[in-house]
Amino acid sequence: MTKTDIIKCVSKQTGVDRETVTSVIESYVNTVKSTLIEGESINFRNFGTFYLKRRAPKTGRNLMTNTTILIPAHKVALFKPSKEFADAIASATTEE
Repeated sequence: MTKTDIIKCVSKQTGVDRETVTSVIESYVNTVKSTLIEGESINFRNFGTFYLKRRAPKTGRNLMTNTTILIPAHKVALFKPSKEFADAIASATTEE
């Protein structure tokens, strides 16, 4: 599902015009980005948590040139679903 699909779906479900839904979705995405950049996590009850995790530096291998490279420490954004959401996904996938 793409952002456009989400906008269409929310617009249809709520009866709100697409321009307003687009503005709200863009604002939501920008808020999530800026909050994570500031180092804070975002928790949605019964949905999940967006958070940052620090990856330690490590050595890797460039297979094309067969040389060792250093991968520096960095942060990655992650999402952990809530127990209710994870259980719902697990039960939906077992029914298929």
